[in-house]
Amino acid sequence: MLQFRSNTLLAVRRVTGADAGRLAAGVDGRIVPDDQDKAVLARG
Repeated sequence: MLQFRSNTLLAVRRVTGADAGRLAAGVDGRIVPDDQDKAVLARG
């Protein structure tokens, strides 16, 4: 699924934005509040 860039961006958007607890740290301990941080996360 993550071999396509659009799927990667959609996954990052869903994980960091659509969740009610998006300001709570995940298993990696990171919080990604703004678009620039999301872009860095999507680049891997």
